[in-house]
Formats: sequence, C-alpha cells, structure tokens
Amino acid sequence: MMQLWSLPPGGAAVIEAVREPGAMGRRLAELGFIPGERVSCLLRRNGIAAYAVRGAAVAIRRGMAARIDTEAAH
Repeated sequence: MMQLWSLPPGGAAVIEAVREPGAMGRRLAELGFIPGERVSCLLRRNGIAAYAVRGAAVAIRRGMAARIDTEAAH
C-alpha cells in the first residue's frame, strides 16, 4: 500500500482507503476519491498534485493526498 502522494506523474493506482474524516472526507468522496476507484497522477508540483479520477482532473494538496491509501493498478 502507498499514499496517493507517492504516485509519480503518469502512474496509476486504485484507491484502497480515504483516511479523512468529516466534511473534507465527504468532499473527497464527492470528487470521486472512493475505495475501488482508479486514479492516475497528471502533475505534481509545489505541494499540489493533479489527479485524473472519474473522468475529471482534480488538484489536491500534499497533506490530503497523503491520507489516501492506494494499491498499484494492474
């Protein structure tokens, strides 16, 4: 298992768990960051990364991405 933040640009993974409680956890779920969903890293720079998830590009900060656990996509 690895943190989403560790995913290099161009890499893909499957979300295993989102360890963010409360309103921010719900917001991440609304954006598509849910267990079982495939995600790929588009860009990472200056503490912010952009990910492709459910057909959309979503940018989140490093701290948030570090609370999303993933497994390598097959």
